[in-house]
Amino acid sequence: MNQVVISDRPTKAKLAEAYFRLGINVTETDRRLLREFLQSRCSEYATGLFRQEPSFDVRIEEGSLRGWVAAAGCIYAAVVSYGEFRTGLDYIVNDSRVFCERALVEVCKSGVQNDKILRAERRLGVPGKIRRIFSEIDALNSYGQDLPKAEYKKRLNKIRDELKKILDQTVDENEAKLISENIEQAIHAPSPGRLPFPSLPASERVALRPQEPRLISPGQDAVLRSKRKSEPRYRIDTKRSKLRIIPVDDFS
Repeated sequence: MNQVVISDRPTKAKLAEAYFRLGINVTETDRRLLREFLQSRCSEYATGLFRQEPSFDVRIEEGSLRGWVAAAGCIYAAVVSYGEFRTGLDYIVNDSRVFCERALVEVCKSGVQNDKILRAERRLGVPGKIRRIFSEIDALNSYGQDLPKAEYKKRLNKIRDELKKILDQTVDENEAKLISENIEQAIHAPSPGRLPFPSLPASERVALRPQEPRLISPGQDAVLRSKRKSEPRYRIDTKRSKLRIIPVDDFS
């Protein structure tokens, strides 16, 4: 049986892992048969999902029976066929989810009753971690301009620390380069929140000076007056047991 070698520097990246805990007690023979059954069934569809022949690690522990079905392979091989990295990453994360779901279905097919499955988890491996980093980058690019400089730098360093941990789980140079370049490109990509404000023509600019009233045109003044009439004013209702904001017209 091909197994994932657990070490500080694994030979392949973990693409997916299904975890389950069963409320049954079985013999050593039953554990062996379950492990062999899951190994055989999962290998039938994993190659088609990940577009390669992944390695497997099927572990079954005794006690409150716990099991793991993990698939490991090359992220580069799985993603590169889609052309664009982030598109390929979305597909491979979906493939990881499908693998986990099928593995858990196979647990039921082995004869385990549904009410005996105490816990089941879908773990999306390294692809899931990479996509999580992209989500953090997208969020930082969206509202990062509103953060203090120190906080922005702290979050950026956290992203790069997570990237380093991912790269430590890969050994293929092409794979490490592909992941690193795409994440760094996303970090430095411009976002709507960081685009410069467009400059207005001189005729549309209104200067505000400390000791002078604001100069606005009659047309602008009419617009402002109409807005003031349509916008409700609010006060704090302190007569109630709980403070709440209500329109002035309703306050009595």
